[in-house]
Amino acid sequence: PVRLYAAVHEHDIHFHLLHRKDGVRVREMMVEKADEEAVESGEIQSGYALPSGEFVVLSKSDKEHLTPKASRDIDVQQAVGLHDLPLSAYLRPYWLGPDGDAAAYFALGRSLEQAQKQAIVSWVMRNKHHFGAIQAREGRLLLIDLRSADEWVDPAALDVPEGRALDKRELAMAEQLIKALDGDFDHAAFQDEYRDRVQALI
Repeated sequence: PVRLYAAVHEHDIHFHLLHRKDGVRVREMMVEKADEEAVESGEIQSGYALPSGEFVVLSKSDKEHLTPKASRDIDVQQAVGLHDLPLSAYLRPYWLGPDGDAAAYFALGRSLEQAQKQAIVSWVMRNKHHFGAIQAREGRLLLIDLRSADEWVDPAALDVPEGRALDKRELAMAEQLIKALDGDFDHAAFQDEYRDRVQALI
């Protein structure tokens, strides 16, 4: 048994739309593309655009029928190496904490850490089916939401230009630069300067 905790807290700055005349908040409205007439929310339906320009319309019952069955289970599918997945597969991390049986929780974490493995899992959250990887980090379990395989970009498919062969002096300079910049990573040293400036101005 585990509890799910957010592993990141986003701090993006969000602005509201205000009427310039009196400073009152305004809201966006849906309008028909053809005649710019306002459309009420109850008159709007979802449509998937086909290459032909036609739309496939799904009703609310269609969507409900396709929605995966709600479940509180995280199903373990397999165990793979820590480096078996490309970085582009990882989407969003969550911390897992014990919910009752702490011994089983820490036993799983220790086993994954000793085997240098990650568990590939699946679960349903907010009416969507997810795949993820559970890793042992800092004595705790980390669940990372994974992108679908068809969203990964294979670097072998990229058109990378070929350059000339590097000579020994260039390689030596690059090695000297890396050694000069070598050090421990400090998260606090890297901040969103634009956000800090906007907050200071506000």
